[in-house]
Amino acid sequence: MKFWSAVFAAVFGMLLVRNRFLFVAPIHELGDSGANSIIVDQAKHFSLLVGNYSRLGFSHPGPGFIYVQAAGEWLFHDVLALVPTPWNGQLIALYALNSAMLATVTVIIGRCLRSWLAAGVALFTMVLLIANHPPVINSSWMPFVYVPTFLLLLFASASVTAGRSRDLWAVALGWGLLIHGHAVFLIFATALGGIAVVAALLRHHGRRVRLPRRGQGLLRRVEPSPVPVRTWLVAAGISIAFLVPIGVHTIAHWPGELGKYLSYGASARAGSHAVWPSLVYAYQYWWPVHTGWLSLLGIPFMVAVGYGVYRIREPFARAGLWLCILVSVLLVCYAYAGVDRIDDPYMGYFYWAVPMFLISCLAGWLTARWAPRLPAALPLAAAAMALALVPGFRTVAHDSQPAVPAALETLSHYANGRPIVVEVGGGDIGLDLPGLANWGRRKGIRLCLHDARWAFITTEQFICTPEEIINGVRVTRWSIEATDWPRSRELTRVGHSAFTTDPAGKVG
Repeated sequence: MKFWSAVFAAVFGMLLVRNRFLFVAPIHELGDSGANSIIVDQAKHFSLLVGNYSRLGFSHPGPGFIYVQAAGEWLFHDVLALVPTPWNGQLIALYALNSAMLATVTVIIGRCLRSWLAAGVALFTMVLLIANHPPVINSSWMPFVYVPTFLLLLFASASVTAGRSRDLWAVALGWGLLIHGHAVFLIFATALGGIAVVAALLRHHGRRVRLPRRGQGLLRRVEPSPVPVRTWLVAAGISIAFLVPIGVHTIAHWPGELGKYLSYGASARAGSHAVWPSLVYAYQYWWPVHTGWLSLLGIPFMVAVGYGVYRIREPFARAGLWLCILVSVLLVCYAYAGVDRIDDPYMGYFYWAVPMFLISCLAGWLTARWAPRLPAALPLAAAAMALALVPGFRTVAHDSQPAVPAALETLSHYANGRPIVVEVGGGDIGLDLPGLANWGRRKGIRLCLHDARWAFITTEQFICTPEEIINGVRVTRWSIEATDWPRSRELTRVGHSAFTTDPAGKVG
C-alpha cells in the first residue's frame, strides 16, 4: 500500500502542480465537454443511467466515468470551492482516477516481477510513452479517458490469467468502468475479463490451462489453487454494481441503448472495409510515423518487442502477450466491420495500452534481471520529473470559450425573461450549443432547442416544451468560422456559433 500511495501521490501531485491554473482560471466548457456536463449534472442528482452521447445517435452504455466527474465537480467546486467553475473539478477527479489506475498497474507489475525497482522502471517507461500522447492522462475527452482503465484491465487480466487471483477485483473494476464507456468495450473488455475469470476457475479446480510456455507445449497441468470466497465476492460485487444501471435502463426503456447498438452493427453505417486498411488502422498505434518508407521501421520494432516478451519466463508476461495478440485481432476486426470512418483514429485510442503493456513489461523484466540493487524511489522520481518537464502534461482546455458569459447576457437581454427557443440553421447543431444551454441553466437562463431530434446530445432537459415554443423568443444558430463577417440580424456569437433573430422575434 505504501508503494501504491507513493505512485499515486507522485502522478496526481505532479498533474495538479502542472495544471494549477485549474484552481484560479474559470473554464467555460462547450464542445463535447459541455455536452458531457449536462449529464454530469444529472449524475450529481443520481438520475443518470447511460453514458456520454455518440455522434451516431445513441448513448454509450453506462455512467461510470460520468459519476467520477460528478464527484469531482461536487467535491472540488460545490463543497470545497477550490476551483472557480464546475468543469475544473471534473477534470481533477479524472486526474485522480488516472493516477489510481497507473498506481494499481505499477503495483501489479511489482508483485508479478517481484521487484519494486522493476515496477518503478516500468512506470517510468509508461510515462515516457504517454508523453507522446499526454491527453491520455490529462484530458476529459472520453477516447483518452478510456486508455488508463484499459491498461489496468490488460495488466490485471494478465496477472489473474497467470495465477494471481488476488487481482480479480482489479479485473472487475476495469471491466465495469469500460463497459460503461464506449459500446465496443462490451466486446473488448468482456473478452479480456472473461479469459481472466475462466483461467481463475480452471486453476481453482486444478484443470489444464491453455497457456503456452517455452518447453512445456500448449497444455500443462497445474496444482489446484483455490480462490478465496472473499475474492470472488468482491469481484462479483463490483461487477454487479456496474451492471445495475445498464440493466435498469434497458428494462425501463426496452431494448434501450443495447437495441440501438445491435441495429447500428447490422446497418451499412457500421462500415465494411478492406483487410489492408484494417491492419493499418491497428498498426498506427504502434509507430508514430505514417509516411513513406519510415512507416515500415515500426514492423521490426513490433517484432522485437513481441519476441522479447515471449522470451520472458514469467507467466504474467507470457499471458499478457497472448492477451495483447487477442486485443490486436479484435481491433482489426473492429476496424474491418465496425468503424465507420477508417481514417479517424480516435475510436482505437484505447489500443495504445497494448504497446504500453509490452514495452513497459519488457523494461521491468530487464531491470529485475540485470539492474543493480537500487532504491525504487529513483525511477519513481524520474517519472515525476518527466511529468514535470514534458510540456504536454499541462492540459489544454480546447473546449473553453471565455465569450460564454457575454453571449448569454446578450441572449438573456434580448429574450427579456422569456425562454430562448433555438432553431438549428443548416441542419448542423455544432459543438457549442449543448454546452451553452447548460451554462444557461447554471445562470438561470432558459435556453432550449425547438427540434427534438437533437435530444441524444442535449437530453430531453433542453428540448422546448409546447408552451415554451409558443411563448418563447426564437433565435437561430448558424455555423461560422471565427474570421467570418457578422451575419444578418446577428445577436451574438461564441466559438463556431452565431445566433441571429428573425423580424417577428417570437415563435408562432
